[in-house]
Amino acid sequence: MEQLPAALDQGGNTARATAAFAPAVAKAAAAGDSVADAILREAATAWCETVIAVAHRLGDTSPLPVTVTGGLAHLEGALPTEFDTLLLASGRELPRVQPLGGSLEGARLLASRRDAPHEAFVTRVGLSSV
Repeated sequence: MEQLPAALDQGGNTARATAAFAPAVAKAAAAGDSVADAILREAATAWCETVIAVAHRLGDTSPLPVTVTGGLAHLEGALPTEFDTLLLASGRELPRVQPLGGSLEGARLLASRRDAPHEAFVTRVGLSSV
């Protein structure tokens, strides 16, 4: 346990290192580990609260499609199930949809389009000829 902080900081990307544990935690939860299940449910709650905060920040009350990309998108079990349940219970229409691409396509969209709905939330630094 004492080496955990150093292990999580290895490579300089704590989020990626932490997320690498997700499949093992999901597997443990599926096998009946109540601590692993609680971790996944707490993660789903934080994830859903983030989506709801973004929806609130956008200020629009029309349906807002939600998609999940990256490694967590492929997990099965408590995390996606709880996330979907919380989205439905949020009081907002937040339908879960399949992504139109991966993280590289999303980064390209952010870099190349200045007319997309997210533009008001993008901070551009320096010169860009994209």
